[in-house]
Amino acid sequence: MADRSLSTAARVSKGYRTLKPKSGYRLLVIALLAGKGLDALSTIVVLSLRDDVYEQQLVARRLIAEFGVVEGSLLVAVIAVVGVAVLAESGRLVAWLVPDPWVPNAYVAALRAATYGTAAAWYAFLGVHNFLLLA
Repeated sequence: MADRSLSTAARVSKGYRTLKPKSGYRLLVIALLAGKGLDALSTIVVLSLRDDVYEQQLVARRLIAEFGVVEGSLLVAVIAVVGVAVLAESGRLVAWLVPDPWVPNAYVAALRAATYGTAAAWYAFLGVHNFLLLA
């Protein structure tokens, strides 16, 4: 009889169960999208409600001035998420280009986890910080 509760999220490898890399990868991407979404939402809300605050990041400030608060903030969010994803996935290129003995076995997964996780936490922190400006 097969254990169907783990059939989509786990595989049997050398006698023990391990999580598929894609299940953790999806959680990291979801965390990044949630963190950046909170940052973008808080930026839109705070800039719409308060006249005495401004976007501190120069590129974001210019995009917001050019396209408006909502469109500019969403454009910044898309650029940021794409940039983080390119950096996080660059580990696959390094693992492909560099000979096997030079790249640790878990390099790609570790770079993904560090990049997506750190960016998600940072954007979530910024989102909370922005909302605290309303207090």
